[in-house]
Amino acid sequence: MALVYPSMSLFRNLNRLLEQWARKFSFFTEDSWPAVTGFHGLRDNEDLTDKEFQECVGIVQRVEALHSRWVPYTESKGLAKEVFFPANEWQDIVDPKGPFKWRQDYVSVNHLRLHCPFTGYWLLLLDRIDRFRKFPDDWSVPYALKIVGEPISVDILDGLHARFNPLERVEHSIEDFKAHALTVPSELRFRAPKFFGEMGAICGDYVVNDDIVIVQARINAMFALGVIDKLQQDVRKKGFCRVIEIGAGIGQQAAALKQIFGDALQYIVIDLPPILVASALYLSRLAKFRRSYVLEESDSWPESFEFVFLANYLTEQFRGHLGPADLVMNTMSFGEMSGEQIRYYGELASELVGTDGFLYEENCQVLSHHVSVLDILGESFRERTDLASPKVLVRHGCHRLWSNQNQHMGAHEVA
Repeated sequence: MALVYPSMSLFRNLNRLLEQWARKFSFFTEDSWPAVTGFHGLRDNEDLTDKEFQECVGIVQRVEALHSRWVPYTESKGLAKEVFFPANEWQDIVDPKGPFKWRQDYVSVNHLRLHCPFTGYWLLLLDRIDRFRKFPDDWSVPYALKIVGEPISVDILDGLHARFNPLERVEHSIEDFKAHALTVPSELRFRAPKFFGEMGAICGDYVVNDDIVIVQARINAMFALGVIDKLQQDVRKKGFCRVIEIGAGIGQQAAALKQIFGDALQYIVIDLPPILVASALYLSRLAKFRRSYVLEESDSWPESFEFVFLANYLTEQFRGHLGPADLVMNTMSFGEMSGEQIRYYGELASELVGTDGFLYEENCQVLSHHVSVLDILGESFRERTDLASPKVLVRHGCHRLWSNQNQHMGAHEVA
């Protein structure tokens, strides 16, 4: 039996016994898994109302304003450009000095998911767009790049899907998601919101594609490392838990945690302005545009919130309001930064979590220019736990937990 976190209550031990009992009596068996009943396409999503669309346009314009202030603010405050300007992989992707105008037509905003292949998986093609493509051909990427120059429409997608069977392209994702989901309690299985152009196989309440598998794998990792239990303990102790994500992509990992913790979750996203727009749109709509704030330099910190979206260059201005944090997390973008940036965020995370919280990160050196985070983060934290051969299935990535404690939380032993 793994070590138990010192302050875990009898409730947690009882909960573990109930989980083991449930698995013993086949509550999580393949027989109970829902069959695939079709493909969830664009027409199956909940479209933005006129009011919601106007809320989205306001968010886009606010982030565009943040981008326009990026260089003058950084220079006026004497901030280190090597920390707050894009470096390494992002240096050629995001230009703080260039213009940033995000689409504000209804169709493009309503299909946000199709414009945001942050994980390398392009939902438009139901395939990756890097060297890990599963369905290589000569036509799909040029064709897709051509049509994304126009507002994405259902008709355009129909024409694309006439060239391939979308269910065949997510078949491997179905089995992968199922394998992950069956090793955790049902409340930890991610049910992707059916909006903003989500697509995938329909399995009961689940919409499944490669992105959803990645989200589920990270939830499994956090469960196996004891992070989910720790956050549940924080909620029982003080009524809420606070999570800060550095680089949230479109925000689906936050959506998964929101599904688990509901209104008890306080979530802060720190990101480059042109990327921040995606999570701000996705998560603000998830919160029904209530208690979600895209902060500018003239704003005050909100007294209560569900989501706060912070441009990276404003981190120092609001640093005193960020903590204490129960969890800081980063997945697959520390390694894309420079060593100076990893060191800055490592020191920040260590300060914010103190001796009670954790940094959870998943960063592999997939490409030759990716930076190893181990030595750099080790400068800021006392302890590291690597997720190795967990009985909770985690097929993807290299998941680690960092802390300033003398002993770590015990991992779940789940069959």
